[in-house]
Amino acid sequence: MNMKKTLTIFVLALGSLTAVAQQDPQFSQYMHNKVFMNPAYAGMRRALCLSLIARNQWTGFEGAPQTGVFSGDIYFPGPGKFGSGVGLNVMYDKLGFEKNFRFDLDYSFHIEMGTPGTLAIGLQLGAFNKQIGGPWVATQNWMTDQAIPPT
Repeated sequence: MNMKKTLTIFVLALGSLTAVAQQDPQFSQYMHNKVFMNPAYAGMRRALCLSLIARNQWTGFEGAPQTGVFSGDIYFPGPGKFGSGVGLNVMYDKLGFEKNFRFDLDYSFHIEMGTPGTLAIGLQLGAFNKQIGGPWVATQNWMTDQAIPPT
């Protein structure tokens, strides 16, 4: 087996060890917070931009989903046609027994391409905390349910 094939197998095996499933939070007004969805967007508006979005779904129901995100980004001009942006995201998402907290730092490198626009390349570094738990109470007498066989 040659070195290229060995290295490819090693990288694929290493990537499979770190793969995790995800569920992104739902926002009704996601278009107002583009830096949360795309780290390359940091600094694209050439100003200090702050946003705070909160969402309460199914208002009035106990344990209803709650989501909130704070984002901020700023542009730093560079020499010539280059510039960069830095961003911050803090997200809270509660869905039943599941609570998620996410903290991200964003960096984007901007290259002015002339008439077509700006090319931005983004990098995101962050931490994610997931908690599952809470009091659970059976709402029905499941011990006498005929669909559940006795042990």
